[in-house]
Amino acid sequence: MSRPTTTRTRLDADWLDTCRRHDPLALEWARSCPALDGCTRLDDVVATCRRDDVAMLAVLTRAQSGCPVAGRSLLRALLPHLAGLARRDPQRGLDDYLGACWPVAMGYHPEPGAHVLSTLALNTRKAMVRERGALWLVPVPVPDAAAPTPEPEVTVRDVMAVSRRLRLVPTASADVLTSVYGDGLSGREAAQRHGMSPDMVRYRCSSAVRVLRAHRHEILDNLPA
Repeated sequence: MSRPTTTRTRLDADWLDTCRRHDPLALEWARSCPALDGCTRLDDVVATCRRDDVAMLAVLTRAQSGCPVAGRSLLRALLPHLAGLARRDPQRGLDDYLGACWPVAMGYHPEPGAHVLSTLALNTRKAMVRERGALWLVPVPVPDAAAPTPEPEVTVRDVMAVSRRLRLVPTASADVLTSVYGDGLSGREAAQRHGMSPDMVRYRCSSAVRVLRAHRHEILDNLPA
């Protein structure tokens, strides 16, 4: 019996086909971008993008201009980062991260001093956090596992608005939770935003989440319909 095709297997097969049909483009790109000098195959382009921001930006610009091969090369360069994010996510898979990454990359504008590859991966993670909503903060028990009820769309801001109204957590903690779980900021970024240490961010998040989960039924009863 044949094994089911995994996302990674499918991506590898698609990439091999892209290289077979479009490898000559690497030489064309190298002639117009010194950072890609020496690249004779698309695999060379991807390897260079992973270590050189100028090369990555050159391919990104081509992708944003509508070149499908540049787009595939861009996602190939990002694949290890996205696969790592997907492995650590119990709810979303690699397909989800690839889908979220594309609009992030197409709307990306270079930032001084930013490492392009890492920034795109981080922004993708933030987009996934914002999209996921907030029911994991206040999990709903499912009475019949064979016929689970669909999850309503609940955002972190919905939960925070109820928690503020019910005075379940301090305002400062609600603000930090919104930054981390609503805006997708890292602990260090949230610390800078709120003028506190990363350790205090972690403390406020962990203590507030415990309170929210202890009062989940009360919160769910007060969420907007």
